[in-house]
Amino acid sequence: MTRSQQISLAAAFAAGLALPLWLLWRSRRRAAPVASEVPVSPPARSKADAAAQAPSSPVVPAPRRPAAPAVEATDPLSQAEILASFGRRDEAEAILGAAVTAGDLTPEELALFWTRHEVARAKRAAARPAAEKKQKAATADRQVKKRVRPPES
Repeated sequence: MTRSQQISLAAAFAAGLALPLWLLWRSRRRAAPVASEVPVSPPARSKADAAAQAPSSPVVPAPRRPAAPAVEATDPLSQAEILASFGRRDEAEAILGAAVTAGDLTPEELALFWTRHEVARAKRAAARPAAEKKQKAATADRQVKKRVRPPES
């Protein structure tokens, strides 16, 4: 057996041993009680005292922190851009209208936003036929290649 084969065998053995041990450790770690849920009592001095002493209070889980509020995009332009890109123009207009009313946006910025949106939409619409032509050409080329095969020798 060569040196590289010995090293490979040792590595395979180590991996074969490590994986089950890691899985065992992980399962025991998950099953272990959390320190905050275990009732805290003074240590018993003898076995008789421990047997006589009953738990005085049930296990009470530690208080949980309130859930953090969901992070929402507060920029009305970002929200409107996302909504408009998915075809929800009415909702985007409502958000931008509220932003103009609140003074977060000026009417000029609103007009610029819609102009940029329309230009981007027109570019996507113009690129669509070119992409379709390219796809049709590639499909036709594949069909021609399937029909014309070089003679086998």
